Amino acid sequence: GEEVFVLSEKSFVVPSSASEIKIDVRSNMNFDFTVSQPWISELRTRSISSVTKAFSIEENPDHDAREAQIVFTTSKGRCDTVTVIQAQKDAIVLAQTQYDMPSAGGLLEFNVASNVDFDVECQADWISRVQTRGLSDRLVSFEVQSNDVENSTPRQALITFSKGSISQQVTVNQAASSRRSLHI
Repeated sequence: GEEVFVLSEKSFVVPSSASEIKIDVRSNMNFDFTVSQPWISELRTRSISSVTKAFSIEENPDHDAREAQIVFTTSKGRCDTVTVIQAQKDAIVLAQTQYDMPSAGGLLEFNVASNVDFDVECQADWISRVQTRGLSDRLVSFEVQSNDVENSTPRQALITFSKGSISQQVTVNQAASSRRSLHI
């Protein structure tokens, strides 16, 4: 008879969290498989037939996507490959979590390392985001207003960078004016 060897799917894209995939194998030959990466392992469960192979995918702890192959080989030497691509762990990384500004205010700029598009939020009305062009969309700029009035007090604000369930915060501390009113 004719040799039959068919896989239900040839590629999977899975999230960064731990997950499972199932591959249906239609074959009239004995077959075996090898997995190219240790983060994929066969799930042995009773409920799944011998022609459905289930694999456990471990969580991806890295900030880069990763890829592996599951290579099926038949007793007659036929070969077929399933590719598994796993998304990266989303991250927003800040070099510093606190910045000190002089009472005169000015421009506050710093880099945000991220593999996701993030939202930026600041509740304080004395800090505003400056949209910069060109150079890098990961360089964020803020205009910090002056706190240089008589008898001002130091002030603090939080800037939050977030995407979904991940968020990072930067604290901005601004000094008070050194000017004091003199009551004679």
